[in-house]
Amino acid sequence: MVAEKSARAAIESTYAHLCTVYGYKGVKDSESGITEETETVLAENVPCKISFELSYPLEQTEEAALSSQRVKLFIPPEITVPCGSKISVAVNGEVFSFGYSGEQALYPTHKEIRLKPLEKHK
Repeated sequence: MVAEKSARAAIESTYAHLCTVYGYKGVKDSESGITEETETVLAENVPCKISFELSYPLEQTEEAALSSQRVKLFIPPEITVPCGSKISVAVNGEVFSFGYSGEQALYPTHKEIRLKPLEKHK
């Protein structure tokens, strides 16, 4: 148990970013009685680390050069992130938006979640 706590502390010492997790909840309209799925914040200001991996080589088409990027999010294991969630991460003054979170790799010390980039804005 001591080794696990030390390992978790080591991983969490790399958390240099904060993220917000968005998901959907059913909200019932009081007048119509219809339940609609509404995007809501599931967790915010969660310490995290994001890892980017570019795939090389670039693929050249007639219109443009294409590249793909793999993104992995590291967060504390007790944070719930349903598959398909949207996540925004503040990194060095920029906010990166991700969608369609994948299955989670759950470890005693952290979770790893693959993300699909949506957009980048300042």
